Amino acid sequence: MILLKINFPLKKNKPQKVESPGKIPKVSVFWSPLTVGKSLLSRTFARTLIKEYPGAKVCLLDFDVFTPSQPYEGFDLNQVAGMVFGGDFDAEYIIKNLSSTKQDIPCLGGLTELLSMDMLNKDIYSRLIDSARDNYEFVIIDTCREINLISTLTALDEADAVMVPVNNKEGCIRHTKRFLDFLCNYLYIECGHIKILKNLIDQQSFTEKDIEQLLEYPVICTCEQITSESITLDNLLSALTGCEQKKAN
Repeated sequence: MILLKINFPLKKNKPQKVESPGKIPKVSVFWSPLTVGKSLLSRTFARTLIKEYPGAKVCLLDFDVFTPSQPYEGFDLNQVAGMVFGGDFDAEYIIKNLSSTKQDIPCLGGLTELLSMDMLNKDIYSRLIDSARDNYEFVIIDTCREINLISTLTALDEADAVMVPVNNKEGCIRHTKRFLDFLCNYLYIECGHIKILKNLIDQQSFTEKDIEQLLEYPVICTCEQITSESITLDNLLSALTGCEQKKAN
């Protein structure tokens, strides 16, 4: 008689997804069609979340492929493209091994080798975001202002909230209005996901009410000028946890 010993693999429990506390969006995407300080705001928002929710896991993804500006150490989109080319891309491994910046923010650096852009398709960006969503309470994504790029479109599709900063200039506000209409009417981004931030980066000439009338969207908060790393976006947190987003009349 021949006895066979068969070792059946133990069934592993699927890891639980990390949930975000309160009403703060799980995935917040910062986007604007103009240069209005979105990268600085996204980094400051990540720092604010770390301060206000001690112990919460927060990560920052730099999907601004034309003008990446987030400080980082470790993985970046150049390496991601190389892994895709080599056939060993592993989104879970990358996201779980992000290095923290000096501000203690785990960050995936941007793309500096534009020739590698073709290696990064919608599926790659989606898998990175999905893995970040599963492993962090809060995911902040800094995007490129060019709305036709795969990195920007994917981030907008995956967003729980689209943070759109505007400054106090009429040209910026009217230009942003055209893009907001495009986002909702042609890209089918939910209007309720769009959060308008008034960013004080120049002399104030428009009130929040003025901006709301021009955009036909409510301004959820005014962000003070960020002059140091000690400044946080506490008013943005208050607005997100205490207001319902609706179209302005």
